[in-house]
Amino acid sequence: MSIQATVIPLLEQSELLTASIIIQVNKTLKLTKMEKISVKKQWISTDAWRGYLEPINAVCGANCTGDWDDSPCPTKVTKSELLMAKKVLRSAKIPYKQTVCQSSNVFCVHVYLCVPASKKEPAKELIKPLISETRLLYLC
Repeated sequence: MSIQATVIPLLEQSELLTASIIIQVNKTLKLTKMEKISVKKQWISTDAWRGYLEPINAVCGANCTGDWDDSPCPTKVTKSELLMAKKVLRSAKIPYKQTVCQSSNVFCVHVYLCVPASKKEPAKELIKPLISETRLLYLC
């Protein structure tokens, strides 16, 4: 019993110390809440009976048809071009989330990079120069 009595107060003191350090750090850094990145989708109609879903907060995307010999949008190219866009967003400290959606082509998927709604336009401007340097990357 005496061991438990001495351990509990030490743990309580440690927890209080940790809590006070966190409060001091938060006051110093003035941390803000992290913005959510929504991947809510909207229907994009290509004609009367076809279309695809696109995330509302997507800034760019690239199509992927797999790594078949005759694939027009190989996975390796899709990944490398999206990686270029991710590096641009990371360097600007814009958080992103990658999501995959079906296309109207059963052999193809769309891979998108989504950002917080408040960062969508600045992110698009940063990615725009990459479009001319890449084959599959497009702005949303």
